[in-house]
Parts: sequence; structure tokens; C-alpha cells
Amino acid sequence: MPATSLMISHQEMRDAQEAGRTRPLSPDITDFVKYRGDWWLRSPEGWLRITDSYLASRFDAVRARLDLAEDDAICLLAQEQGATKEERS
Repeated sequence: MPATSLMISHQEMRDAQEAGRTRPLSPDITDFVKYRGDWWLRSPEGWLRITDSYLASRFDAVRARLDLAEDDAICLLAQEQGATKEERS
């Protein structure tokens, strides 16, 4: 994909997804994907690069909050599992 490309094919995005080079906005919102440092929107013709910097920054903020919440949930689960192991000992 050229750096100035505003659209990529579904096949290019599928290849990137299969290679693990993309990240959806959330597990439930997969029509917005971060790929090569930009956010992309699925359309019938392909994937459109989001050029609105404010919208892209909002997506980054949402993704960061979701990452933090996921990290917190993992830590809490690990703590609960550790406490359960200690109770059995």
C-alpha cells in the first residue's frame, strides 16, 4: 500500500488481519481497524483510510481505555487465582 493510499482492498486487509498486523477498535466493533498506524473503515468497495485526525485520536483514546480495562481484568483474575491457590495450601 502506498503511504498516500486512501483505500485498500478487502484482500489486503484480510491478509494483514491473518498476519496479525491489524487491531479492531474492539472485539465487537470490527468495521474500524488500526493498520499501519492509521484507522480504516470497512466499506463495500474496500477499506477507507480515516483522514480526520480528531476522529482518529478519539479511536486511539477508546482503544487505550479498552486496553487498560483488559489489563485490569487480567490482573484481577490473576490476583483471584493466586488467592484461591493460597487458600488451598
